[in-house]
Parts: sequence; C-alpha cells; structure tokens
Amino acid sequence: MPHRRGVSLAESAIVLGVIGIIVGGLFALLSPSRTQLNVNQAVDELGVIVNNVRNYYNEWQFPSPAACPAALPGSLTPLPATTGIFPSEMVTGAVSNNVWNSGSATSTALVYVCGSAPVTFAIRYTGLTTQACLAMIPRTSAFASGMNLLQIMVLNDTAGTHTFSTVSTTTTNGAISPAAAKSFCTPTAGNTITLDWYYKLGG
Repeated sequence: MPHRRGVSLAESAIVLGVIGIIVGGLFALLSPSRTQLNVNQAVDELGVIVNNVRNYYNEWQFPSPAACPAALPGSLTPLPATTGIFPSEMVTGAVSNNVWNSGSATSTALVYVCGSAPVTFAIRYTGLTTQACLAMIPRTSAFASGMNLLQIMVLNDTAGTHTFSTVSTTTTNGAISPAAAKSFCTPTAGNTITLDWYYKLGG
C-alpha cells in the first residue's frame, strides 16, 4: 500500500495565504457597496426628516427661535427624538442615530431650529467617515433648490469649519463635487466629520 504524505506546514501556510487574499479581495469589493447602501439610506432618511420637521411645525405652531449660532449647537437645544421627526429605524428610546452610528448610546442625528427671515432648521450628522462625507455632500446638494437647502456646513479637526452655500435668493449653485469637498472631508487619523444641512423651514 502506498504511503500517503501529509500536508506540510509550508503548504498549509500557502493555502491559508491564498484564502486570505481571496477574502481580502471580496471585502474590498463589498465595502464600496456597503458604503453606497448606507449613503442611499442616509439620503432617503434626510428627506423624510426634512418633510417631517416642516409638517410638525405646520401642524402645531410656527416657531420664533433664537438666532442661529456661527456653529452649532451654541445655546440651542435639539428637538427631542420622540417628536416623531425621525424615521423609526433611526430612533432607540430617546436617542436618534444616523446609519453610520446606529449603535451609539448618544444621538448622532440631531435637529436644531433657529434664525429668522427665514426661520431655518439644521440637521446634524456626527461621526461620519471621509467616504460618507464625500458621498453625502454631492448627493444632497444636487437637490438643494427643490428641498430649500440653504447651506451645508462641514466640521472636522483639520480644516475647521467650512460652509458650502447651496441656494441663494436668486441662484442655485448646483451639486457640490467630491473634489470641492475633499479638503474638508479629510480629518486626521482616528477622528470623524460632522455635517450640518441648513434648510428653510417655510415653503
């Protein structure tokens, strides 16, 4: 009977290395898909929040809020997550989170109302990655005019605060390109980005 040779450690290492390369390649291919799914969900949720905030104040009482600070939150208090302005999948108890931070114990999706002529409301998403920032700015700015989006503010630890004006009284600047947003969507390693979208409350 012929003797059957076992697999050597070197051969096992080669096989495991090949498997690792395959798994790594699959992960690299799937990661952009996951990012795109998250972006699609976040854009949809943002649209729902915009409509819900406007419906909330049309149904109850138009506010007379404090002036908008140079950067949120200033002295402003966010609207409670329990007001029904967020899609149900974003809310756990009194906490509201964006899709990139769904398990956070503190809210990463917030809404502030401020200003006059016009009264505006700001939707804030915290804890975003560079990929999320670069994807969300062009997608949301493309619909600026129809949504009465006034500006997008980007906050990170390297470029500080930057504001993209999206709509003025007479012109629409249109979609903001990823290239234009790149320098403001790149924080230092280990840090994240905050995006604030400012919308006109009235029609």
